[in-house]
Amino acid sequence: MKTLYLDCGMGAAGDMLTAALLELTDQTTFLNTINSLGLSDMEITAKNVTQYNITGTQMTVKFQGIEEESQDIKGNSLPEQMPKNVKPAPQRSVSEIENLIKKLKVSEKVISDTLAVYRLLAEAEGAVHGRNVTEIHFCSLGTMDAIADILSVSLLLEMIAPEKIIASPVRVGYGYIQCRHGILPVPAPAAAYLLRDIPNYSGDIEGEMCTPTGAA
Repeated sequence: MKTLYLDCGMGAAGDMLTAALLELTDQTTFLNTINSLGLSDMEITAKNVTQYNITGTQMTVKFQGIEEESQDIKGNSLPEQMPKNVKPAPQRSVSEIENLIKKLKVSEKVISDTLAVYRLLAEAEGAVHGRNVTEIHFCSLGTMDAIADILSVSLLLEMIAPEKIIASPVRVGYGYIQCRHGILPVPAPAAAYLLRDIPNYSGDIEGEMCTPTGAA
């Protein structure tokens, strides 16, 4: 039996899972496939990196040439409010996202898996904000970054075709992150909701180790 084991001792995020799975299959085939789908000016690249004398793969997702950045807040001093120069990003509804995914030229399984994970994200956001799933909207940059990550993992899992998937307890980190809703504790409420029945722990590393997308 082909078993896939996910070691989540350093958390879980969409790009982390993509990079880990990409090392188990053909990188060129995957990148050519994912970048040929024409997903709204999105580009996914991979490069080899070395940190602390250990080599690995780093994924980059750019939407209209922009890469989503970490929102971690380090240290004990929290800003009192969001920066004034931050402009609200355009948003997409859950139905718009689903229609976008359904039009992609990938297998029905990849579409089904991608939709299932995205619906988990929408369910978590709805539970956190007290809204129906149909009322949830995601900002465009975050939306495309999440779609890229979820689609990538779904596609890679189809390529690897494991018969069983198991995972270690998930390190979530601690501290705060800054987002369009304001200052939130780590893990972000949506991630905490998704991990409510999954073994997880804070650990001793400050920052967001497990994102909502990674949790989903």
